[in-house]
Amino acid sequence: PYPLERAEAMLRAGVERCVAEGVEAFALLGDSAHGGDAPSLGAALAIVAAAGPPVWAVPGNHDLEERPDALAAAAAPFANVTVAPWS
Repeated sequence: PYPLERAEAMLRAGVERCVAEGVEAFALLGDSAHGGDAPSLGAALAIVAAAGPPVWAVPGNHDLEERPDALAAAAAPFANVTVAPWS
């Protein structure tokens, strides 16, 4: 089983580690949220976007469960997040 109740803390820790190592960008390669709901996608993107470097995101099947543009909509408030179109 996946520790979904710890997902946010784990993501924060991973992002902090990447920043400490000096990453220049983040690539999110799908499934940023388990069920593709707007609050979960927004929270995940907010954590990564707040780190500062550019973020490139590709939607995964879980990100599209509620609607096909859910990841793009969640990324709209963040100037440093670019979402690849889903086709």
